[in-house]
Amino acid sequence: MRGANTLVQLSQLLLVLAAAIALAVTAVLVRRYRRAVVRLMSARLPVHVAAPSRWAPPAGPPVGGAPGAGPQPAPSSVPGSVGALLRRRRTVHIAITIGAGGFVGVTYAVLFLLWNDLAILPLRFAFLALVLSWPAVPGVWVASDGDRAWTATVAAVLFVAPVVVAFLAGTGPLTAVVGWALFDALPTLVVVVLFTRAFRAVGVCVLGVVFVAIIGSQVILGGLGDPAVQRAVVEVAVSFGVPSGELVFWGTLVGGLVASGALGSLAFVGLGRWYARQWFSDHMLLLGSLCLVFCLVYVASAGLGEPVLLLVGLALFASLTVLVILAFRLLVRPVEAPPRLLVLRVFGHGRSSERLLTAVGARWRHVGPVSMIGGPDLATANVEPHEFLTFVAGRLRRLFVAGVEEIAERLRTRVHTADPDGRFRVEEWFCFDTTWRPAVEALLAHSDVVLLDLRTFTAHRQGTRHELDLLARTGGLARTVLVVDASTDLALVDAVVAGAGGARPAVVRLDGGAGAPAVVDALVARLAG
Repeated sequence: MRGANTLVQLSQLLLVLAAAIALAVTAVLVRRYRRAVVRLMSARLPVHVAAPSRWAPPAGPPVGGAPGAGPQPAPSSVPGSVGALLRRRRTVHIAITIGAGGFVGVTYAVLFLLWNDLAILPLRFAFLALVLSWPAVPGVWVASDGDRAWTATVAAVLFVAPVVVAFLAGTGPLTAVVGWALFDALPTLVVVVLFTRAFRAVGVCVLGVVFVAIIGSQVILGGLGDPAVQRAVVEVAVSFGVPSGELVFWGTLVGGLVASGALGSLAFVGLGRWYARQWFSDHMLLLGSLCLVFCLVYVASAGLGEPVLLLVGLALFASLTVLVILAFRLLVRPVEAPPRLLVLRVFGHGRSSERLLTAVGARWRHVGPVSMIGGPDLATANVEPHEFLTFVAGRLRRLFVAGVEEIAERLRTRVHTADPDGRFRVEEWFCFDTTWRPAVEALLAHSDVVLLDLRTFTAHRQGTRHELDLLARTGGLARTVLVVDASTDLALVDAVVAGAGGARPAVVRLDGGAGAPAVVDALVARLAG
């Protein structure tokens, strides 16, 4: 096989090193980002609190509000069909992702067989196509926001099917295990480690820069592997008075890597800007990135002695990108008058709060946007590419709301439309210690339904007590769902709610095993009521 040579082994080694470097750099950047966010959140700036009428949205009938309640957002056109729409949207996203994995499997199987001069026999092709369709597994993990049932089902199918095909071909089940280890083990490890929620936006950017550097290195290695090119490089060096040909060789390689890395950095700065302009969504970026990781490994396994194979592989990846965008446009219809969800919570609840809010937000984003106040405990949970690039540029303070004028401007310019895949975004408001209260008041007046996570809520949680009192004063409890458990001071909650005198909020207890689906059902009921 042409692929069985030193260049292929070196290519795979570079992929391993790139993943290790990207992981180390990502870990450092995530830690620095979180520290910078926490430091700014604790800063106190002078701020003038606006009058309640300042935040009043356009006039419209209240959503389940009590008589005499404050101004409420106009009702959405979605409530009656939210449940069905959520199920349909999730199914479409997962189906498109599985189709993308199948496209990768079929096209790269053909590329592998043709490049290595192997006949395209039915069982051989089916086996290779199934093994190379493995990107569908981490893809479904992303598209379903970590749904274990869907991910496990797709993984089982794509692991068992090659075993069956190998058995029919008479090569034995071990062939399927070896094939998975050869093609899929390394990129799966990279994706699992770097695409976790804490690393997603940062890891994608860092890994992208590293892989662009790898692409440049492959082109350079392909050229320097030719003796004629080596002689030409050395001759040019000698003409400039550089005596060592080996030094010139490795200097050229390192210089090419640096130049390629710089080019990758520029490319991902552009991606961050395009993301801010809603050219693609976070899921589309993650799916594209993980498919690119797998495709690069598949091309390296096919044999990378000539740059033309790399170009063909990238052309197939570009075709996949176009097809996925077209599929979303054809199968996902925009939602008119999407309902806005405001998420409030007790800061410091950590991973439990993150898991719930992520699961609820993942479902709600199919029908409407989600707003929340950024907190130090979840500073890296929802970081987006343009936010990370703003941090890298040393301009993180620009993401923070410094006064009521900026709050009004943010409300005026906030995103009202969905991304190309039909999902809305999580709008995280970064506030200083002196600006989060007016920001909450403003967001409350411009939200259709509110989720308040009161787990670990006690009288000492003054910030959450302020939010609960604000909901009671403005009549917002009628469109609020409270999440409580055994750690919640229910007596204090009852006292605040009873003092409001109007409609009571819906309450979901999570210590009985209920989860995100029950919370979303309660939100839908509040929205429709």
